[in-house]
Amino acid sequence: MYTVAILEDNDEHAQLVRRQLKASPHGSRFRIERFRSEVDLESALSAGARIDVLVADVQLGDGDRTGIDVVGRLFPPGCGTQVIYLTSYAEYCSRAYRTAHVWYLLKPAAQRDLDDALSRALGNLERARSRAIAVQSRGQTVSIAPSSIVYVESDRRKVRIVMSDGAVESYASLDDIERLLPASFVRCHKSFLANMDLVARLGKDGLEMATGCVVPVSQRRRAVTREALMAYLRTGK
Repeated sequence: MYTVAILEDNDEHAQLVRRQLKASPHGSRFRIERFRSEVDLESALSAGARIDVLVADVQLGDGDRTGIDVVGRLFPPGCGTQVIYLTSYAEYCSRAYRTAHVWYLLKPAAQRDLDDALSRALGNLERARSRAIAVQSRGQTVSIAPSSIVYVESDRRKVRIVMSDGAVESYASLDDIERLLPASFVRCHKSFLANMDLVARLGKDGLEMATGCVVPVSQRRRAVTREALMAYLRTGK
């Protein structure tokens, strides 16, 4: 699943964007959050929120600060968040290029144009996350290909990264590891991430993996896991 944040102070515009996000070919893979202001967005980030894609309005309320200013301060180049600007003001286009972003759309955005912007954003995320991840384990830096991971388990302050040929333990949080992995991984339990490429089926006791193990699925996340798995199988990626 991808977390897509809408930064929009106008309720009507925010609802329209939410509907368009859900109507996109990728919509079933989105967890959508809406923020009315820079303060609300910064508060969520400070609390550890992960944002994969930000759809940001440029003109925010009556203040002097714009969505471009917010992106420049909270989402510097290299942070990984994919920014799509959505605005009624074409004159801000040049200023937008002072920040890292994937698209600049004028309101009201056509569904096809937003879909194109989202496809580019998700493509960037997939390319970044398909590369090998580096984790610290027993004083060494270990490089792990995401495709080799069956599941990741959190145990207090440690994570256990399980592969078909062994496991690696590291002092990290599950959130830290999830940020490094591609969208082929689903958070099926507060303590587990599973690689959907290796899921044989969703059974009564959890995700039955091609390697023979079963990864727990919590009751709270069962519906979300099923939806993510079905969407992943439909899109083929």
